Amino acid sequence: MKNSLSYKNCVIQGESFQLAQNSGWIPRYSLTRAGADKRSNAAPLHYDRLDQVFCTEDEADGFALQEAVRWIDENIQPAWVSE
Repeated sequence: MKNSLSYKNCVIQGESFQLAQNSGWIPRYSLTRAGADKRSNAAPLHYDRLDQVFCTEDEADGFALQEAVRWIDENIQPAWVSE
């Protein structure tokens, strides 16, 4: 199950993955601006392969979403945010 959420004019999509079928889940997320479409500059910001491994995809996605929120708070300019 892929988790997603909207936060400060961004859409965060959990994209956790396994390297092998019976291995742990590695958290990853993609981040795009809310309302962006394929014709605009909707290229996602990625923070790939967070340095953790989880037993389930939901746990990994949850961690990825938390880290994405932290990244947004630390890196997105207030002018970009319109809530």
